Amino acid sequence: DGPIVTYTNATNLTIQGKNGDDAIVIDAGLAGPGVTFAVDGGSSTNGSDTLTVVSLAGFDPLVVTPTSQGAGNVAYFSGGAGAVTYSGIEEIELVGQLADADPFGIDGTAGNDVFQYVSGPTANTGTVRGTMDTAGAAFPLPIIRFSGIAQASLIMFNTFGNQGGTDTVVFTATDAADAIAYNGAGNLTNTGAAGLLTNINIGTAALGGTTTTLQIEAQNGDDVITVTPEIGVAIGVNGDNPSASDTLVILGLDGVVEDFQVTSTSPGSGNVFEVNSTGTVNFTGIEHVQVDSGDVGGGDGDTLTVFDTFGDDDLLLTAGNNGDLVTGSSITPVEAVNSFATLTVDVTGSFGDVVTVDSTQLFNAATYSVVGTILDELVILGSNTGDVVTSDADTITVGSTDIDFTALIGALTIRTLEGDDNITLTGLTISATVDAGAGNDTVDASGVADDNVRLHLIGGAGNDNLIGGDSPTGSALGDILDGG
Repeated sequence: DGPIVTYTNATNLTIQGKNGDDAIVIDAGLAGPGVTFAVDGGSSTNGSDTLTVVSLAGFDPLVVTPTSQGAGNVAYFSGGAGAVTYSGIEEIELVGQLADADPFGIDGTAGNDVFQYVSGPTANTGTVRGTMDTAGAAFPLPIIRFSGIAQASLIMFNTFGNQGGTDTVVFTATDAADAIAYNGAGNLTNTGAAGLLTNINIGTAALGGTTTTLQIEAQNGDDVITVTPEIGVAIGVNGDNPSASDTLVILGLDGVVEDFQVTSTSPGSGNVFEVNSTGTVNFTGIEHVQVDSGDVGGGDGDTLTVFDTFGDDDLLLTAGNNGDLVTGSSITPVEAVNSFATLTVDVTGSFGDVVTVDSTQLFNAATYSVVGTILDELVILGSNTGDVVTSDADTITVGSTDIDFTALIGALTIRTLEGDDNITLTGLTISATVDAGAGNDTVDASGVADDNVRLHLIGGAGNDNLIGGDSPTGSALGDILDGG
């Protein structure tokens, strides 16, 4: 400890740390009104000169503006005290008054900046690192640690007038089970078991900033990451620990027509693209994807397409926990939540795919569609209680559920399982197999009049009535009728 120095009638206070690893604390509430501060850390022994700035009593955000390596200023945003200009500083500690709901902010530079926000062990603590860029010269942001900060008051990045370039914010959550949410308009929150842990404005164009990339690192724990895509912002989500069960929720907007496309590159990895906003969310380490249309009253006309991989995929469209689920060993499971006009499974990315539609379990879309190639197979399942099935050239209807398919599909199989089924086929232009299963079934394919279509009708156990197709020229390939 050095000597105590007192002063009177001073408006500018300069502190020079000189050599050594210095710890300098600025508490403007003790310094007197109207005093500005200049702090020079000097040369440090281990590269660890620390500047601590304490907020004033009352609501008083602290705002850091970096200008070059180890240099910049910390402003008392409420204007209750003079700014703290610093140089030669490797670490900054911002100390708020939690009872006064103090937040803080960090501004960017005119270049391409990267901010890295790391959650602390408690809601009012954490660390910010980063790389700044001025005139093409990159420099590290001082390590900024904070305590006594009220997350509910919103921590701000990159929105104080000095920002420019195309900037990136990396958010690192905790190792516990996190509930992270990004609202598609610059605001990111994280809620844990103890309540609100993080509440930050990442500084996108929606709030006057220049952040164009957001990367979310969920860390360990069974996390739920909810993201609304944003125009002009590339969003990445890493669920991290593969032994956890992480869910990515893509949340649409109520009253807005949206077209979502989900592509898996491997189980747990891929991307979600919203066509109309061009918003993209890339993901890794995710065990489950939910696409929520966000339609409160329904009827917005949103669509969802789930694509296959470049391999031979075996996909199942069935019921999930909260909506319709597309799953398979080669993709990340995708669940459609709330209403969609159309849910499409597109397997044109490769050949030799099988898509099974568990038709009687579906409820979230007005229409279901399967798009494939001549080497792909569509399998439609009924129920064990007796199904009514009809068709036209490109649609199979089971009960009230419509399954559209492309004429390029190479093989069509309908399995209605048990029960007394009534199946009427008309207009088909591709060959099909119908297995009505056990029960007293009626399969009438007399409305299929195409010389190039071959039908295999299987009645299964029971008293069945099977009627083959009607060739207009008498040169049909020949149907197979198997009463079982």
